[in-house]
Amino acid sequence: MKRSISILSALIFLVSTCITYFSLFETNSQLPVAIIIIFAWVLPLIGLIMGAAGGKTLFKYIGFYGNLLLLLVTVLYPVVISFIWNQP
Repeated sequence: MKRSISILSALIFLVSTCITYFSLFETNSQLPVAIIIIFAWVLPLIGLIMGAAGGKTLFKYIGFYGNLLLLLVTVLYPVVISFIWNQP
């Protein structure tokens, strides 16, 4: 059971990464903003939790650290940059 959770976490990472980076670099994207938020924030958060709960396999580390990196790039990095560039 834990192995399948780890594999699913790694699959979530791969799918959400592909769709997120495609939507970030595509200027004429036809995807609605709600879909992009789901693939950029919600799915990596679910994958992060599943990666933490999975068995100790390579898929656990791929899912956990990959989803963590994707959340850092899509959530934390823009927030920190907006604090640096915006003057109060």
